[in-house]
Amino acid sequence: MSQRNPFWGNGKINTGSIIIGLVVLLLILFGLMSLAQLTYRLLSFVAIPLLVITAIIDYKVITNYVSWLVSLIKRNTILGVVLSLLSTIAYPITTAFLFGRALIKRSIRKQIEKREEVMQQQTPQIGEYIDFEEIQEAKSKAKQKQKQTRNGNSDYDSFFE
Repeated sequence: MSQRNPFWGNGKINTGSIIIGLVVLLLILFGLMSLAQLTYRLLSFVAIPLLVITAIIDYKVITNYVSWLVSLIKRNTILGVVLSLLSTIAYPITTAFLFGRALIKRSIRKQIEKREEVMQQQTPQIGEYIDFEEIQEAKSKAKQKQKQTRNGNSDYDSFFE
């Protein structure tokens, strides 16, 4: 037979389950903080090369980010200064973000170029001949309809007979 072990057992607090739950919660939080700290340290070692690679891939990402911060300082001074300070303090995260943005823009640009090449190949150029098929059935049916309308035997006339 199974035994129920409720949190509130007969009006008493089950302290054992509370302690175990808190210990598990603290272990999970400690693990997440350790993972975040490790990630930040790794990004701090790679931040400067990432910034250089970002400038090589697309330097406009960096200039657009700086101009966005400057315009934010002009519009909302407090928020702009706070974000500028956070960008400076957390520079590894900022450079990783800018690197990711440069990679995404590069992949989008390549896809657009591929699509334009395909469109250039599919669309005919000036002076090129266009391949087409002549359909005989539609032409003969159109001639029959013209003959019927000339003779007065069109579908419209059949309504009044």
